[in-house]
Amino acid sequence: MNERLKLLRKALGLNQGEFAEKVHIAQTTCSQFESGRRKIKDIHVSQICAAFHVNETWLRTGEGEMFLPVEEDVPGLASRLSMPEICAKLLYAFDSLAPDQQEAVLAYARRFISSLVNDDAFQVAAAIAEPSEKDALRQALAQRLTRGKSSASPSSGTETA
Repeated sequence: MNERLKLLRKALGLNQGEFAEKVHIAQTTCSQFESGRRKIKDIHVSQICAAFHVNETWLRTGEGEMFLPVEEDVPGLASRLSMPEICAKLLYAFDSLAPDQQEAVLAYARRFISSLVNDDAFQVAAAIAEPSEKDALRQALAQRLTRGKSSASPSSGTETA
């Protein structure tokens, strides 16, 4: 398994320090794994497979492909990105579309989000394209939706039977 670990790291284009950081181990531990001086524990195998979308069977035995097919790791992607699984499925579906279909979906998404925000000052299309503005957009949208819900609720606190 130590040779496959080194092969994986090189396939990812990472040095030992970068690889170790991503799987939460020390660089010296990575070096010891690759050289065979230290046995790779199950917890490390799990961390490596989760961090790099690696086929565990390949890592342990050398059988099969190095990486999992994208469709097989929807729960893993959702977990890594802290999103509902449906969002990860949407990303995979989007990725499988032809470029012109992707552009159509993006245009629709921009119009849809703009209609939710309903304010030209947000410049939603630019916010979607710029990851640095994503949090500000989320906060503004959440505030706008919260205001919309509170204004739609009844003003009377009495109930009728």
